[in-house]
Amino acid sequence: MLPPRSRSQTRSTRGGGQQHDIPIELITGTANGLPVLSQAIASAASVGQTIREVAAAMTAPSVLREPVQTDWREGLPPLDGVRVALRELQPSDAATLFAELTTPEVRRFIWTPPPSVAAFERFIEWASAERATGKYICYGVVPRDQAHACGVFELRQLQPGFLRGELGFAVTHRLWNDGLFVEAAWLLLDFAFRNVRIHRIEARAAVNNDHGNAALRTLGARREGTLKDAFLQDDQFVDQYLWAFLDSRWSPDRPRRTR
Repeated sequence: MLPPRSRSQTRSTRGGGQQHDIPIELITGTANGLPVLSQAIASAASVGQTIREVAAAMTAPSVLREPVQTDWREGLPPLDGVRVALRELQPSDAATLFAELTTPEVRRFIWTPPPSVAAFERFIEWASAERATGKYICYGVVPRDQAHACGVFELRQLQPGFLRGELGFAVTHRLWNDGLFVEAAWLLLDFAFRNVRIHRIEARAAVNNDHGNAALRTLGARREGTLKDAFLQDDQFVDQYLWAFLDSRWSPDRPRRTR
C-alpha cells in the first residue's frame, strides 16, 4: 500500500449513513515500498525468465486489445492477464487481504497495513469512494485459480488530472517468485498509460530491496535518484530509490526489460 501522508493521519468517509475514520496507510509496495508493496519479489534472474514467458503470452492476439472505453471513476474495468486478473476490491476480499498482507514477510516492505478484517473492510469502502473522486485507483490481485484478492496495486494522483501518479502495491509473498507479480504490475501500468492517460508514474523501493528494484527495472522504470531516510524498516530509517515510468517510454505490447 502507499505510505500514509502522515503517520497518524486519518480520513473521514461516509457510507451507509455512517462516518468512518480510516488510516491512510495503504499497502505500499513500490512506491513506497513499490513501492509499494511487496518489493521482495523474485530474483532478477527469475524475473527475467518469467518476463519472457509472460511477454510471449501477452503479445498473443487474444490478449492484446484496444484500451477499454469506460469511465473508471464509475467503476474499475477488470483487467485480465494470462495467469492473474485485476478487479475492483470487494468487501468479501477483506479476510483474505488481512491474512496475506499482515505476514512478517510482507510487512517488512510496506507501511503498516489495516490491523483487522474490519479495518480492511473500511479501507475497501474508502478506496471505492476515492476512486469516484478521480484521485485514486486500487485493484485487487486475483490469481486465476482463486476467488479472492490476495494483494493490491494502487495509483494515487499527485497532480490534478492524474498527469502524475504514485504507484503502490502489496502482494502475498506466495506470488513473489512465479512471475504473477510482474504480470499484475504490467496490467495496471498499461491501464494507467492507455486508459487513465497518466504522463508520469513514480515508484519507490528501499535500497536494500534487491528483488523489488530488479522488478521495477524489468518493467521499464528508470532510477532517478535516492531519497534519504524515506522508509521505516525494522524500526530504522532506510533510503529509497526513486523510479519513474513515462508514457513516452511505455511499450503497450509487452513488459520490457532494461538494464
